[in-house]
Amino acid sequence: MSIAGDIIVAISGAGGFIGSNLIKNHNLSGNFKIITLSRKDLEDPSSSILKLPKLDFIINLASHTSIDESWINPYKYLHDNYNITLKLLEIARKNNSKFIQLSSYVYGVPNYLPIDEMHDVKTYNPYSSSKIASENLCIDYFNLFNISSSILRLFNIYGPGQDQRFLIPYLLDASMTGKKIKIRDLSIRRDYLWIGDLIKALELLILNFKEGSHVYNLGYGKSYSALEIISEIEKNSGKINYSLLSKSSEVVVKDCIADTRKFSTDFSWKPEISFDEGIKKIFEDTKRK
Repeated sequence: MSIAGDIIVAISGAGGFIGSNLIKNHNLSGNFKIITLSRKDLEDPSSSILKLPKLDFIINLASHTSIDESWINPYKYLHDNYNITLKLLEIARKNNSKFIQLSSYVYGVPNYLPIDEMHDVKTYNPYSSSKIASENLCIDYFNLFNISSSILRLFNIYGPGQDQRFLIPYLLDASMTGKKIKIRDLSIRRDYLWIGDLIKALELLILNFKEGSHVYNLGYGKSYSALEIISEIEKNSGKINYSLLSKSSEVVVKDCIADTRKFSTDFSWKPEISFDEGIKKIFEDTKRK
């Protein structure tokens, strides 16, 4: 499966939005080989290790990601997301591989903006709880077994091919089909990072990996409201016919902005695609299909 001198990067969750984009659009220099880990590979890490080549890196992209569903089925989220990470870390331990964990926004209602990595971690739904538990597992594997890891706390990633459970593709579909949709809150703001900028960040991380246990935020560094997103989409497509849902009693994060200076300093990275450019790119990609 490999040739001498290759750097082998194994990814779980290859069929997801980020995984498929990484496989299709990565531009890693040198002798890199990306292989995918299947569910069968994760069933028994001890057995899988005998069939796999020597893995230099393992990237965990596999997880359940719906906040709404996590309230309905918290066991599924806490059990599966934690255990996927555990099994991958076991493969990393037996292979002495470097580990990259894609995490999520884990800061709850922020105490200040922009949010740096020193901000308190606060669980506010079962999905975020599963991500925090998985992060702690990565840190434990470094402290106990010296498996170096980098944890990327992603704010909101967007781009072509994303599932319509997420706000931007949901709104774009409504603008193109004319169907009426419901939105929870027009004022809630989020920090959106273009998928291509995330792929570049992953490439830089692999090429310049730092030993130890590290946590990094990744976002654009600016937030947009749902109303601003609607306005931007309508510049490129049709009018969006929406109504507002009644207010819920859930804890709501009104605004979040990523402070990415730590990652930018360590890896000479900065996002290149602005939000209006990103929306235009998605619309053009959708029209071509």
